[in-house]
This record gives sequence, C-alpha cells and structure tokens, in this order.
Amino acid sequence: MATVLIVSNEPWTAELAALVCRAAGHAIIVVDNGLQALMVLDERPVDVILAQAGAARFCAHAMARLVRSAVDACPVIVAIADRDDPLGPLGDLGIAAVVPMPLQPEALRQAMMSALGRPTWVEITAPQRVRLDLE
Repeated sequence: MATVLIVSNEPWTAELAALVCRAAGHAIIVVDNGLQALMVLDERPVDVILAQAGAARFCAHAMARLVRSAVDACPVIVAIADRDDPLGPLGDLGIAAVVPMPLQPEALRQAMMSALGRPTWVEITAPQRVRLDLE
C-alpha cells in the first residue's frame, strides 16, 4: 500500500482520484492547494503525488521542482487539461507521468502503477473451452 498525496482544487477531480487510489488499496491525503501540500510533505513522507496543473496557489511545475530537490523524492503525476501547457521538459522536472483532464480512471490507474514501479498490465488468457457430451 502506498500513500498518495492528491493536490486538486476541483472537488470532483480529487474525489475521482481518491476513488481510484482507494480501489487500488492506497492510503490518500487530499489537499486543495500547494501550500497545504508543502505542509503535508514537511510532516510525513508520501509515495506518490498527483498534482492537478494549475491547482490553487501552486502550479504542478513548482511542485515537481520541490519534490525533485527533496532527499526522499517521490514520483509526481500531473493531471493537465491541455497537453501543450508549458510544463517544461518533463523528465528534468521529475514528473513520472502526465494524465489528461478530465481524469479517466484507467489512465490514472496505469500512471499510478507505473510511478510505483509495478506492472501496468496483466495478461489474462482465455480459459480452455471444454465440450461436454451429456448423452
């Protein structure tokens, strides 16, 4: 189980992200702005940060820089409405993934699994069909 810090000033985005994270068995902390996120990070470590680009009083770009400079850095997933929004070179910022807004549960789930270093898919094979003669 991982601890996920969700930074979003849109209640429906935060709630959907929380539902996806809880369904995967993760503990969540939800804050609605970057200042609150900084306070949480000062108090306790988290395993993943999901930051909504443009969340109140703190942009995802600044959040990624903060986390990248931390000793115990954690992956940052950015939820963004416009993929062309200027976030800079994502790799240099330490951003693990970018997911489109509005959030899609499957895209968020895959980004979370990737950020946590877990496989993003599992191959499920179809069961063998058996013909039964009941005569």
